Amino acid sequence: MSYMIRYRRYTLKLYSLAIFLVLGFLFAGHLYTHDKLKRADILSSIFQNVVTGFSFITRLPRGELYLYSAVANPDERWGNFTSITINLWDGSQNKKFDCCIFNKKTMDNFVTKEAFIKNDFGYSPFSARQYQCQIPQCIMNATHVGMVEHGTPCSAFMKTIPVFYPSREKGKLAICAKIAYGTLSPQRLIEWFEYHRLMGVDKVLTMVQYLNEDAYKVLLYYQKLQFGEIDEFPLPLPGKVIGFSDRGFEEYRFTLPQCSHDKQVGVYSCQEKLQGYDYVGVVDFDEYIVHDKLWSLKDILNNELMPKYPDAAGFTFNVSFFILDWGDTGSGDLYLTKYVQRTEPRVECFKNIYIPNRVCEVTTHTFAAKKRYKRYLLSEHNTVIHHYRECPKVPQWKNCMTDPRSTDLKMEKIRTEMTKRVKAVQKHLGIYN
Repeated sequence: MSYMIRYRRYTLKLYSLAIFLVLGFLFAGHLYTHDKLKRADILSSIFQNVVTGFSFITRLPRGELYLYSAVANPDERWGNFTSITINLWDGSQNKKFDCCIFNKKTMDNFVTKEAFIKNDFGYSPFSARQYQCQIPQCIMNATHVGMVEHGTPCSAFMKTIPVFYPSREKGKLAICAKIAYGTLSPQRLIEWFEYHRLMGVDKVLTMVQYLNEDAYKVLLYYQKLQFGEIDEFPLPLPGKVIGFSDRGFEEYRFTLPQCSHDKQVGVYSCQEKLQGYDYVGVVDFDEYIVHDKLWSLKDILNNELMPKYPDAAGFTFNVSFFILDWGDTGSGDLYLTKYVQRTEPRVECFKNIYIPNRVCEVTTHTFAAKKRYKRYLLSEHNTVIHHYRECPKVPQWKNCMTDPRSTDLKMEKIRTEMTKRVKAVQKHLGIYN
């Protein structure tokens, strides 16, 4: 009997120790997650599904490729999808790869096709690249794709990412707002979205890495309206760069050239996902495309620019900087009407609107036109980018506080309508800052 009692006590101690270890690991994991989220300035647990690391990143066994997104490409008539473009980070030093194309509705149906480089952003430890693979007729409804080193067999159990199928959005205009991260002003975000709704934009695509809670609520609100669309972006960024263990998009973590490539992966993904629109603009959340008479963007393009430049692949606009450090000398409650001191339009940090089926590559500040088409730089046009920001901390802006400036009151014309829209959204979301 005493033996059985000692055995049970011993067993109970083992169970207790096992439970203690499991709880310890869970608690440690919680602390790690908490510290990580705190460092990233994430203010609510609702963001945990946004920043789960590489849940949507597929990595080759030796860490050479990090696949971000895969998008099907249609033929010219949008009758069939004939290829897949994969947007990724490439640290392989120019190795050759194959695509493994799957229809996972049948699970065991996959085909190997050679991958060709479609666009290359240049050199970096992990270069932003696009690979393209042809879709064979035997697997027209591809659902997933993976990549292997050339000559390596595909496997039904390998890691893959889903294939996105874009739709033809005839007559519509979209904006790629690139990557949202850090802390953004909810009111400024609402103003930005409402301005572009007023200007006839049909869709805004942005990638979220990590974000303060109220700003994320704004993005979710416009996604529910089917005006905005949110894609996740990895945290931490993939690949280890020697000397930069904690790289990111904030100024103190930004490393060149790698972080430019990190952003470009997002721009490549935008280019492919928005290819069905007639026009696409690439602008940030502190930038506005503004006509001097406040025409809608499609009116500018369809009634003014395209008749004059019928062979255009797109248009590059100059920038006027509205420097916040110069003070809010305007009126009203909107940033757009409070900050009215600006520089003259200049060729600096310029942005574009392009026609997807007339370009072969898009970056943050430029695009490459296909044969027979041209990129037009509108150096003296009545449409410019309004860029609202603090004084840049770069040498050419060393005299920022004393630079020449002028007063621009264009936004007063839409102040009443914009104020009504912004306050309605603020009231709906319960956000007033």
